[in-house]
Amino acid sequence: AVSTAYRKLGIGKELTSCCLKALHRLGIPKCSIFLFRNNTKGKSFWKHNGWEIRDDLSVLQKMTNSY
Repeated sequence: AVSTAYRKLGIGKELTSCCLKALHRLGIPKCSIFLFRNNTKGKSFWKHNGWEIRDDLSVLQKMTNSY
């Protein structure tokens, strides 16, 4: 995340670009992110930068303290 005072300066886009380039060099062909459904600013950022929403997946979770 980028501090509110430093948003809209291209920092998040540059950080993302560096990470994706490093993953590509390591032979990792794709990357996924997880957002809370109500994170509208985050969703806007990712969509603006070419990321696509996948409607064909669901996230499931189980707490480990039940064992």
